[in-house]
Amino acid sequence: MNRFLLYRDQPKFTAEVFLFWLILFSASATIAAEVNIDIDFDDRNRDLSMFWNGSGLNRDTADYNAGVQRQNMLLIGSIPHQGSLYMRPHDLLELVTATGLGTHNPLYDWSTLDDFLDVIVLSGQRLFFEMMGNPSGYFTDFLNDTQVSAWRQLVSDMVEHLEARYGRAEVRSWYFQTWNESNKRWRVPKGRNKFNNYYKATTEGLQDSDPKLQIGGPAINNLLKRGKLSSFMDRFLKRIVEKNLPLDYISYHVKGLPKAQVNAEISALDIILDKYPGFSDRLFFNEEADSENGWWRDFEHRATPWYAAFIARNINEHLTRIITGKGLNYRLANDNAFLRFKSTPSWNQRSHFAQFGDDEQQFALIKKPAHNVMTMLSLLGDKHFALDSSMLDDEINAIATARGAEQIAVLVYHYSDDTDRRNESKRIALNLSNLPFNAGKVAHYQIDQNHGDTFSQWQAMGSPQLPSDNEITKLRNAQELSLVENGLFNISENRLQREFDLAMPGVSLFLISKRPAAKPQKVTGLYAEHFNSISGNRDDILLKWDSNSRFIQSYEVLFSNSEAGLYSRVNEPDIISTAFIHQLKFPFGGGYYKIAAVDYWGRRGAATNPLHVTGDSSPSGPELVPIGNKTVSEGNLLSFDVNANNPGGRIASLNANLSGLPSSADFVDNSDGSGRFSWTPQVGDAVGSPYNVNFVAMDPDDPNLKDNEAIDITVTAVANTITREAENYDLNTTRGGHEWIPNATEGHSGTGAMRAMPNIRVKHDKNYAQNSPRLDYQINFSTPGTYHVWIRGIGRGGGSNSVHAGLNGAEIAGSATISIPPTRRQYLWSDGTHTIEVPTSGVHTINVWMREDGTVFDTMVLTTDSEFDPSGLST
Repeated sequence: MNRFLLYRDQPKFTAEVFLFWLILFSASATIAAEVNIDIDFDDRNRDLSMFWNGSGLNRDTADYNAGVQRQNMLLIGSIPHQGSLYMRPHDLLELVTATGLGTHNPLYDWSTLDDFLDVIVLSGQRLFFEMMGNPSGYFTDFLNDTQVSAWRQLVSDMVEHLEARYGRAEVRSWYFQTWNESNKRWRVPKGRNKFNNYYKATTEGLQDSDPKLQIGGPAINNLLKRGKLSSFMDRFLKRIVEKNLPLDYISYHVKGLPKAQVNAEISALDIILDKYPGFSDRLFFNEEADSENGWWRDFEHRATPWYAAFIARNINEHLTRIITGKGLNYRLANDNAFLRFKSTPSWNQRSHFAQFGDDEQQFALIKKPAHNVMTMLSLLGDKHFALDSSMLDDEINAIATARGAEQIAVLVYHYSDDTDRRNESKRIALNLSNLPFNAGKVAHYQIDQNHGDTFSQWQAMGSPQLPSDNEITKLRNAQELSLVENGLFNISENRLQREFDLAMPGVSLFLISKRPAAKPQKVTGLYAEHFNSISGNRDDILLKWDSNSRFIQSYEVLFSNSEAGLYSRVNEPDIISTAFIHQLKFPFGGGYYKIAAVDYWGRRGAATNPLHVTGDSSPSGPELVPIGNKTVSEGNLLSFDVNANNPGGRIASLNANLSGLPSSADFVDNSDGSGRFSWTPQVGDAVGSPYNVNFVAMDPDDPNLKDNEAIDITVTAVANTITREAENYDLNTTRGGHEWIPNATEGHSGTGAMRAMPNIRVKHDKNYAQNSPRLDYQINFSTPGTYHVWIRGIGRGGGSNSVHAGLNGAEIAGSATISIPPTRRQYLWSDGTHTIEVPTSGVHTINVWMREDGTVFDTMVLTTDSEFDPSGLST
């Protein structure tokens, strides 16, 4: 939306004025937001629960108690704040064996069932317990009174066992339900009678042991047929009413694209409530709200950000049209916790994770965007604010929430039903008003092709079917939810605006927080478990913990070889889930772990008490002596030895993958367990820095026994001086009726200059990051440190001769109010006393904001040289 300001004293309309306004219009048209989302955080809100935090899984070829299923459950349970609370496994009663069924003294073996349920409870999830399965194959006919009675006793005895093992309060928090998709199993006329007996015996067995348990069903698919309610559902509900049978919730499965899915549900719910109005207070539950039928079918879009955007859109459709629109008590499950072994890697399956490796005990799981969007959703507040969607793009929408007077959370998605549409980015303005606080931090998380798309990362590796341990580590470092902005803000007139680009498909979450009075609380419940790595040459130590804080930028996983030793952080990326996998080399002699929480203000809470993890002495192949990352300046020789030990006594062969380096790099295997790397980077090689080199040591007799280490080689430029022409910006943002427009005053360098217009004597000294027009320059810094900022431009008098500079969207006191000596038409340099601290090497965004309108900005120089003299630069 383009906005123009009109002023009382208008200049005479000439060709020059017309050209000025034409340029202004053209510039603003290219940078103005394409979609405005206006959210008013007033008192008009509704309570919001995480009605979507359920999932399910099928056994297929995977044993429920295989290592891969254990890790799957533990990682899903690490979504913050019970973001995945209910798990619905199929065929649980197949894990029970029994003798003496149909007698007064049946004997049960619950151990296999217990092992799996222990993991669910340990992970922090609750059971959505399907009464599904056939212990020891006994139940063949639910028209047989003896078998019906035996089923009732089985259910009653099982409840007593579960409550004795997990506690009555825990089991009462579970949902119990009928057989999955009962209409398939009991679809023939005689089958309906069997189902009636089964359901009555199930409810009686539950209530025999605990009348306060929750029971529901019938968990059918095909809720509608030719626009009419399923005859199975209709007969089921009619029998519940006529026989006064217990039914705490009504469950069904409706899949499809979001609008079609909700349309079908609303049609069915309208029929149900019209015919059976007494059910208006019941819970309705769509347990399998996937995008298509067939959990076993492979679809590539399940691996991509499209699936994350689908989940967000589907949840919002149900929220606005069923929960808010119809006022129903409702739950939703995406049912995406399935793991399969028919094809690996399993990117295209309905799961939170891609699985590598066919062995259920030797594998690796990698987070997909579907998992990360569930993490985003877990950060939403407990109050929901309606949006005025009249001006929203049909493919862009948002969920706006708050939690007390301390936090705002807004989730925005860019979605299309077309799974093949990609990279159609739109500029979005998020306009927030009536916020409950006036200062704090904005944390912006994003899922798109460049953030958290581990499938694309894997493809960029060459799509290895069995990645190395090093490649798994790289994927794990890329799998975490990406924080793309973390900045301080002040609210002006109770309003806050953020502009951002969101690609299709993509999801953004803005978490806007008031600074808490206290630092994060101490993390509790630290737990560790060993898993085999995919190669068998590593230990994967899965760590899991508990935390309720909602202001966490990252948990620090700290490790030491001794309890009192020096603890070092071992998680390279920031993590906000409450689990982490630490990969260690054999032989791992044991060590100690601590976890500490760090909030958005950098405050670190107390670490947990040390947890001792014992080692695993499994045999290994060659082991590289740690190499570590290297740094070299352009024009200088980098040379170092690579050595490998081999416990088997054989001499390891060594090689290095130098494909990403210039041809001058070289590695020589000395055939004695050592090798030498050498390279002299040339001037200009710093541009591609850092360079990744993977060194491999391999047993000569068993190629499966190997070790590798990938290092980064950082090349620093000879001269750490960076020049940018003003007109070569990466982003031009209009704010407050002002913008940077091209300026052609003679004497400029490059192809032109930029001027802050209109010149009406406006100055921004406070909150300029939110209120002032901005030019952004993405710069790849080869060296971190203190950079002096020089600005060349024209200062047209004392009121139009200054700018502010900053880093990554943040105001910086040391680079505020950079003044150019005032002249009329002469380009001059600032004094170079202003500085910006660049914390790390790599790409950062340098911002230039208007301080005074009318200022002309031509060139910027950033240099680590405190004695730098810009007078010699060519214009």
